[in-house]
Amino acid sequence: QKLLENVVEAVVFVDEDGLVVEMNPAAERLLERMRGDVVGRPLKLLMPENSTTAPEQRLGSLLSSGWWKLHRTALEAEFLRNDGSAFPAEVRLSSCRVGCREVFLLSLRDLSGYKLSELLAQDRLQVIELIAKNQPLNTVLAALTEMIERQLPGALCAVMLRENDRLYPAAAPNLPESYVRAVSGMPIGPSAAS
Repeated sequence: QKLLENVVEAVVFVDEDGLVVEMNPAAERLLERMRGDVVGRPLKLLMPENSTTAPEQRLGSLLSSGWWKLHRTALEAEFLRNDGSAFPAEVRLSSCRVGCREVFLLSLRDLSGYKLSELLAQDRLQVIELIAKNQPLNTVLAALTEMIERQLPGALCAVMLRENDRLYPAAAPNLPESYVRAVSGMPIGPSAAS
């Protein structure tokens, strides 16, 4: 138990029946769940039900088949935080015998930051390609605003251009049309108190 408390990586132990038998404080922090709320419950409760890849089934079949022992590769699965939000995790598997039962050790690493970086790199490449292909400015700016909105879920973004001390929307792909019309041509500058 003391050894587990000092492990920096999130570790969850699962028995042959798919029940969580132990987890360390790092796993509590990652999953935002207390140990007492998880131990004794099925691992699949920590995974989204509506996943198209059914990761809990894939993980369960990997555990029982022993495939992971031969390949020693990590796999990716989604897990749920206590608030219901899902996050991608890298899962590394190993096992040990406790009495006559096999216990599986799942080492979890949150991939959210990595996935966001990957998305950001793809978005940047898309914008660079639009510029290289000499696409219209409005197309490039619309791609930029959508890139920002993907990085800030719930935010709406617009790019406004100033012309003759008035604002004109250059890109506002997800703002309501009524809002875009209302701000189009709005005076801007010191004399307009803006």
